[in-house]
Amino acid sequence: MPSVNPLIMQKLDANPKLLEVFEEVLNMNFWEILSKENNRLAWSLLEERYSNTREQIYADLKRFMNIPVVQNESASTIQNLIDVTIEVVRSLEYLDQNLEGFSSTIFAFILTQKLDQNSKIGYERNLKDTLPTISELLDFLKDYARTLNAAKTFIIQKFLQWLHV
Repeated sequence: MPSVNPLIMQKLDANPKLLEVFEEVLNMNFWEILSKENNRLAWSLLEERYSNTREQIYADLKRFMNIPVVQNESASTIQNLIDVTIEVVRSLEYLDQNLEGFSSTIFAFILTQKLDQNSKIGYERNLKDTLPTISELLDFLKDYARTLNAAKTFIIQKFLQWLHV
């Protein structure tokens, strides 16, 4: 039997029947401890938590709204912004909340408010006269992140060349 707290052992010694049950539990396989009833309860709790569409949608919207404002322009922060937005959009689409028309424009507007000044300026330069959609903004941000990453790589290469000269 595994090592047991002395106080517990004292109680178990005083009650041999309790010791029998305790040894049986310690020797059981973890999966045997979980009964079908416990599985049903756990499943119903999961269903209850995740079957509330309104709560799921609100959680997605909250996650989107809580994306931090980009303070310093960098490929990794822009990519994080893209990743979270795409996850939220896909989750909303799975819940039959497609971003089309005005809702897409609102999402694009909110997301632009989270960009740093340089990214906003770059995006504004690319805008046409039509209202932007979230997918157009995400396409721009993907290109922008790649450009920032390429520029960083170029600068590092030039710096390394300078060090070796």
